[in-house]
Amino acid sequence: MNKTICALVNNEPEVLMRITGLMRRKGFSMKKIVMEESTEPDKALLTITLPEEHQNITIAIHQMEKLVDVYSVRELVSLGITAMEAGN
Repeated sequence: MNKTICALVNNEPEVLMRITGLMRRKGFSMKKIVMEESTEPDKALLTITLPEEHQNITIAIHQMEKLVDVYSVRELVSLGITAMEAGN
């Protein structure tokens, strides 16, 4: 089963590059990544899906929380929640 992280971030292209670079450096493989506008101005919802195999999602969340452009990060539990619903 996949694990999904949802983050509220600044809506800038550099943010996506920083986060994907961080995940690569820490050895996380990403199965899917989606960045979409949030209901809040100048912010976006970033949804990252990770394969479950040998990945500690808590480490990924803590690393993302350290970035300046990240306002909040959480794991989405498999309840059929979309990223937009999680951000509201």
